[in-house]
Amino acid sequence: MFTLKATNFTRIRLIAALFLVTLITIVFWACNKTDKNFTQANDDTFTTAVAKEWWYAHFNKTALYRSAAVTYVNSNNAQAIVSSSAGKKTVSSNKYPYWKKAVSFKKDKLEWVEMPLFKEYSKIPLPGGMGNLSAAEKKRVAQASLNRVLLIRKPNGKVLVRQATIIPTADYARSRNYDISNFSFGKTNTGFNGYVYISDWKSKHINSYEYKNGVLDNKLKLIAATANGLPATAATLICDLVWVPNQTQSCVTIIAGDEPGNEGTTTCGEYHDDPTGAGEWQDVCVDDGNPYGGEDDPCIMWGIGCTEDEDLCTLYGIDCPGDEDVEDEPDYTCPDNFTFVSVTNHDLWQEAILTDVYCNLLRLSGGPKVWFKISISELYFGVPYYNVEGNLVYSKSTAQAMAADAINRAEFDMRKYFARNNSATYNQLQEYWINKTNEYMKEFSSGRGKAGKTGSSNPKNIVPPRKYEACQ
Repeated sequence: MFTLKATNFTRIRLIAALFLVTLITIVFWACNKTDKNFTQANDDTFTTAVAKEWWYAHFNKTALYRSAAVTYVNSNNAQAIVSSSAGKKTVSSNKYPYWKKAVSFKKDKLEWVEMPLFKEYSKIPLPGGMGNLSAAEKKRVAQASLNRVLLIRKPNGKVLVRQATIIPTADYARSRNYDISNFSFGKTNTGFNGYVYISDWKSKHINSYEYKNGVLDNKLKLIAATANGLPATAATLICDLVWVPNQTQSCVTIIAGDEPGNEGTTTCGEYHDDPTGAGEWQDVCVDDGNPYGGEDDPCIMWGIGCTEDEDLCTLYGIDCPGDEDVEDEPDYTCPDNFTFVSVTNHDLWQEAILTDVYCNLLRLSGGPKVWFKISISELYFGVPYYNVEGNLVYSKSTAQAMAADAINRAEFDMRKYFARNNSATYNQLQEYWINKTNEYMKEFSSGRGKAGKTGSSNPKNIVPPRKYEACQ
């Protein structure tokens, strides 16, 4: 079963490991606030039940879990697409695992739990020239595609979360009557022809590759498009590019317990061309045969059992040099550490104040340990409350979640910045932390929120300062 160490509120936390090795300097960095260990004991088989317990006891309490929902909307608004005040469309980032449909398996040194992933907003890319299909056929390929979530436990007990989008070729989809639901990463020799896109929980793209006859055949080379739709770069183009458009779908669902999509609770629109016209380019001339080797080699198929971890990094973004297990990061402070209060007439704006914000950093520079504290005496957070029509924009609980996510993610970024720049000064690190917090508040609120050292000059109501505390 999983283990969870007791929280220590003497403000000392185990050093979060990030090692920056140079010729003369090794930097260790940490934020000593809690004593949590999000490594799962691996003396038990990683079954669906064990994975589910880890998910609810650990993962969904982390800033990483909440950071995947970068669009914050009024919790009473169940629609997957909402209009912002600027008239732009924003989409729901809500996504839910289908635990009842989970399967578990083991591939050499990794244990996996794989299950469908329900997304209120789904985006399916169509590589391999499928952008030239008819509108009806593109829709059918998108409908046949799968969204999956993978929970992957390493031998040291750390659990990582990956998303996968599985897209069949049009020919393969037709041959299976547009039903590829039997696809699983735990199966071999399925005869699958199509494409797999791997991303982390925040939907940051890690890798994409092609299957041919059930075998991992080739990594896709994708090139981002500029604002005018042209390839961002063609410096390494071998011969030809094809456009990779997206099909999108929006759903509205009511979650009963922990399972989405129960009968009568979910309404989904049809797949259609991405109305934004977004997409990317694919270099279709990079297939040099099978660069991964033979069919049954676990290193080829899964990046497992290799002499090095390069293939594991390439396929799933695991064990990459210099990377950390971000999934194991606990929250630094929680939403209930913030008290938001209306500060304007007609309740148009709400603010919260956090005091005595700090992070302890440890530096080793070839000599004795040097501890120093980065502190912020006061940090103000603000987002809209109601609009001029009297409609709720962001509830207080949503504002709390935004603020916690913003400062936690900014702190994590600041610590990574410190690891890369071990000569950074106190003022540089403090400014970096504040600026990053402000950036995340803006990102989460479509540019309408903010964070900084000062708040409203003449607030209608006094905002009670709250002392910065670690999560309990």
